[in-house]
Amino acid sequence: MTITGATDYGPIPGALDWTASYGKRMVYSIDELEPSIYRVDLTFLEWIYSLAGQRPITVTINDQPMLKAFDIFTAGGYLKPVVRSMLIPAPEGKIVVVLTNDIGRSAILSGLTVTRTILD
Repeated sequence: MTITGATDYGPIPGALDWTASYGKRMVYSIDELEPSIYRVDLTFLEWIYSLAGQRPITVTINDQPMLKAFDIFTAGGYLKPVVRSMLIPAPEGKIVVVLTNDIGRSAILSGLTVTRTILD
């Protein structure tokens, strides 16, 4: 996996065993996969902002919009992990996940899991 634009932080104060990556535009490229359909799990943990609307995140995977203006705090609350899962076809054996923040702040991500499905 190749990661660009992300800075690692951790452990997160008040959240034992949690870490995060943050950046204005984070790109995770996973190459050399078998052509297939994959389940992509993104885990978020809001650990700075305790109000809704402070960190709207947009996520694209393989150039397709998956989450738009996703608000971690609204979805789960402060220091509460939130997982969003999606099925992603990767006919060329590559998955590229891009996270940006819609209002110029940093996007954050606490976990990324890619699992080949049995659907194909």
